[in-house]
Amino acid sequence: MSALTAFQIGATILGISGQNKAASAQRLQAEQQARQMEIDRQVAEVQAMQQRNQRIADYNTARSTNNAQFSFNLEGGESSSLAAFEQEQKLTVSSDLAASQFQSFLDQSSRSVASRIEIQRGINASRVGSINSLTMLAQLGADLSKTYTPTPAPAPVTPVK
Repeated sequence: MSALTAFQIGATILGISGQNKAASAQRLQAEQQARQMEIDRQVAEVQAMQQRNQRIADYNTARSTNNAQFSFNLEGGESSSLAAFEQEQKLTVSSDLAASQFQSFLDQSSRSVASRIEIQRGINASRVGSINSLTMLAQLGADLSKTYTPTPAPAPVTPVK
């Protein structure tokens, strides 16, 4: 084996190793990014629940204040306007909560999809690294075949009769 052939083989092996390490690093980075996206999704879910709870608490506070105001204005009596007002407030808070929950669902879904896309990006990077490694190996084979010169077989010896 000539020095040039040994150099070509060594360089190819180093190149393949580098390709594989780069692909592994990209895949790891994509997996870490996907994990962070999942954490962000969970944090957003908790924040949405906290906002929902705060909205309910605000509604209850406002209802108590409004009831006290109506009772004062009506001098302790009940009124159909108080019942109508409370009904309207219940509809308003229900509508607000439904819109908030739907928006939270959309946000969580898009984050989950983004996380899955990131994982797939890492898998694809790993596959590209493998394909590049195989390409380098095939190129080495092609280069070596160009420099290979077979040794001629010795001529057959004919026996003397």
